[in-house]
Amino acid sequence: MSSTLNPSLDGDKSIGYRLEAESISTFLAASLAVALRLYSRARYAKLGWDDGIMLFALVLALLATVLTLIAIDRGLGRHLYYLTPWERQQQSKYNSLSQTFCIMSLCFCKVSICISLLRIIQTSRQRAMQWILYAIILLVLTVNVIVVITLYEQCRPVSKVWNRKIPGTCWAFPIELYVAIMQGAVSAFTDFLLSLLPIVIFQHLQIDKRSKIILCVLMSLGVFTGVIAIVRATQTGLSIRSSGNDSSYGAVLPLIWASLERNVAIMAASIPAARPLLQPFLQLTSRRLLRSWSKPTSQQSDQRSRPKIHPAPQGKHYENIELPNVGRSSRFGPPSWAVLRSQEDISPARQDV
Repeated sequence: MSSTLNPSLDGDKSIGYRLEAESISTFLAASLAVALRLYSRARYAKLGWDDGIMLFALVLALLATVLTLIAIDRGLGRHLYYLTPWERQQQSKYNSLSQTFCIMSLCFCKVSICISLLRIIQTSRQRAMQWILYAIILLVLTVNVIVVITLYEQCRPVSKVWNRKIPGTCWAFPIELYVAIMQGAVSAFTDFLLSLLPIVIFQHLQIDKRSKIILCVLMSLGVFTGVIAIVRATQTGLSIRSSGNDSSYGAVLPLIWASLERNVAIMAASIPAARPLLQPFLQLTSRRLLRSWSKPTSQQSDQRSRPKIHPAPQGKHYENIELPNVGRSSRFGPPSWAVLRSQEDISPARQDV
């Protein structure tokens, strides 16, 4: 990597505020989701290991957010050309520490999801599914620990990671890129897998069909995290290849996607556990959806409101008498059409007419 720094065409511009706004807003949303999860579990069920691990993941996310804000204050988001040597070292140092806690927060979030699923099927005979979940836990822990070790072992001494001017050696460029792509691929794969497994698990549970559908939808929110993981890995690879010496400016976009992935994963994993608190909202939403799906078209409404005229049998005289618009016994019950009554049932005063 060349040591030549050139001034930027747009001057001393900072885009760190974008990362700051995204990190704070999504972390607050994730904190609210975890708070609802813990309150719901404590009130309606029982707190378990998965809840404690999710709370630990939120604490790691908090540390990652705080370190990111410190790195932005030290110059992250500005062009490297305009930073002092001290600012260059500090923003890189805090950025590296922030990535460490970000990676491990996402890791323990997925471990919590696996333990939640194991908690559901612990009394069933789905042995194969249990081994799959244990394998996912092992895979997630192994890959993310390797990534964290790689982050600091790529240079000797370790301080050369954020201060490239001191004597020492660092790994070649492609290794860092390959590790980033591998971690992103594994992250996306596990996100999609953990979103599909509940569909298989809930098929064997003794609950009504409507509850199964709601649980599957809530547990499948991790699909969004998988999409974000793909985008984040792509942006990280492009940043490593194209940022060059301007790493303090080019790293902002990948960091935004990494922070979004971490906090969305925490939210997606906590919302299903808060379902008892969200039950009134879910019932209202499902009722409205059912009503909108079963709402008759204008042509069908006209046909229902149109009176049905039945031909009178020969030898009898009938008269149409309109009834008031009374309510129906059900949505698809008979409408208040004009009713045919026999002439024998008509009052004598009416017969004289």
